[in-house]
Amino acid sequence: MRIVWLSPLWLILLAGCNELYYRGAYEEDRDHPRERMVAQIEALHGVQEDLQAQIVDTLDCFYRLTQGDGIEPEPRYDALNRAFDESQRRKEAFSRYIEAIPRSVDTMLEAWQAELQAQRERPRLEQYRMREVKRRWRSLHESMLETEAYLDAVMAEYKAQLIALSYSLNADTLLELEDHFTVLEQRVDSLLSALQRLYDQSEAFSEPLTDV
Repeated sequence: MRIVWLSPLWLILLAGCNELYYRGAYEEDRDHPRERMVAQIEALHGVQEDLQAQIVDTLDCFYRLTQGDGIEPEPRYDALNRAFDESQRRKEAFSRYIEAIPRSVDTMLEAWQAELQAQRERPRLEQYRMREVKRRWRSLHESMLETEAYLDAVMAEYKAQLIALSYSLNADTLLELEDHFTVLEQRVDSLLSALQRLYDQSEAFSEPLTDV
């Protein structure tokens, strides 16, 4: 069973003069919408790590249930149920950030545009940088929605199996679980990969906007 562990990768898409521009554009206001957006992405990273750990733990509980070992299945079923409930809570926390961050990005971009419009001179380079941020945000937003779709699929599979097991928990149903486990393992693997891509993309998106 291959499990991909999430590890922070500090990537910077824009460097040099680009980074200096972002620092200078917002360093006067510590409560700028950009600050709030970056803080939300940082919080999302923590939620992602907790979610990933719990998803892996739930998969492990599912695997243990498929292994008879002469042990009564009820305690393992109860453990799987508890793990699923905790995964569901962490999924809800993840989804709240996925819903909130786009609004924060829109607010940041509106504030940035207003600052540029207030300037007498609006160099083309600054307009280009804003377009580049918007382009990267569209890509990041797509990854957010894709990751949430993977997460929904995994949680739906967990729930379906728990409901089925609640009606019949015997040797025959446990034997059938092995096939379901293979499918679930593949979906979890896809989810973990999507979470890693989202982590990397969001890190790369927010890093150039961060005061160092």
